[in-house]
Amino acid sequence: MNQFVTVMKALSDPNRVKIIKMLQHRPMCVCEIHTALSMAQPAVSKHLKVLENAGFVIGRKSGLWVNYSLSNGAGSPYAAMLLGALKHWLQDDSEIMALISRLPQIHHQNISKNKATRIKTLHTASDVGSPLQQPSDTDENSNRNQKQKLKILFLCTGNTCRSQIAEGLTRHLKSDVIEPWSAGIDPGTVNPLAILSMAEIGIDISAYQSKSIESLGPIDFDYVVTLCDHANESCPLFPGKTNRRHFGFDDPPALAQNAKSVEESIVHYRRVRDEIREMVMNLPGILNN
Repeated sequence: MNQFVTVMKALSDPNRVKIIKMLQHRPMCVCEIHTALSMAQPAVSKHLKVLENAGFVIGRKSGLWVNYSLSNGAGSPYAAMLLGALKHWLQDDSEIMALISRLPQIHHQNISKNKATRIKTLHTASDVGSPLQQPSDTDENSNRNQKQKLKILFLCTGNTCRSQIAEGLTRHLKSDVIEPWSAGIDPGTVNPLAILSMAEIGIDISAYQSKSIESLGPIDFDYVVTLCDHANESCPLFPGKTNRRHFGFDDPPALAQNAKSVEESIVHYRRVRDEIREMVMNLPGILNN
């Protein structure tokens, strides 16, 4: 009985289920799981310990790293049975699919390099008695170009799908001339299928957060672009030079509400994504029409 309860408790936390689903694809170390789940490393270690005690995972040391993988279930018949079932469960879950789509970009070598770079930068900046660095011509040109970029706010009802897609596409395609932002009239949570549809074309918006206009602070936007009728009708007044434009797009979640699978749903997200990409490709010129 105790072993059965231990196994069932191990699967009672969604993050531990996500860890198992990731490990179905490849072994991972703590730092990789921490990056994938945006979770503190101590919390990841605790989850792995629970899964290990229940017989779901095993850890093997490889040089400086401990890589975790799924066990063969030999230590627990209950864990073995559930591991077999979990290979088929949640295959169409949008949150799991979005998580799995990010795995190819997450490797401990890259994480280590990024951390080393940040530490070196912080160490250099904190050196006592270091002379103040004078801005170079390149720095001044960079600052000047930054000031010349158009500040555009993409606005929709919840900042969960269309405006997030627009911001992500603009950052990817037009970052040389546009500084994009996004917000919602009534912010919600970023839609997992919006994340997945963007991952399909190599753009990661998994770290984006839904935001209200007020949370952005006092930014002098050049343009506010509304992407749905509700946002267009409810858009607040912006002071000064800000211009408003409206480009309406269908709401993918509404289109997909009767879909019977992720495959059926994602079709609508892809279509709207591609329509928004067409708009972004024509920025900023289209704003003057």
